[in-house]
Amino acid sequence: SVLAGLFDKPTGLQGQCHIFVGDKGDYYMIDDGLPQFEKSTSLIKVADE
Repeated sequence: SVLAGLFDKPTGLQGQCHIFVGDKGDYYMIDDGLPQFEKSTSLIKVADE
């Protein structure tokens, strides 16, 4: 998780996909063209510790 407002300057980061869209309210529309997944996906990369 990243807190909103944590960064003061643009990071250049871009979204890869939307996960857990099965849990979103039906009043939300996601229409940015990114892939959507009902649950998690192997596309999500987690940094090595």
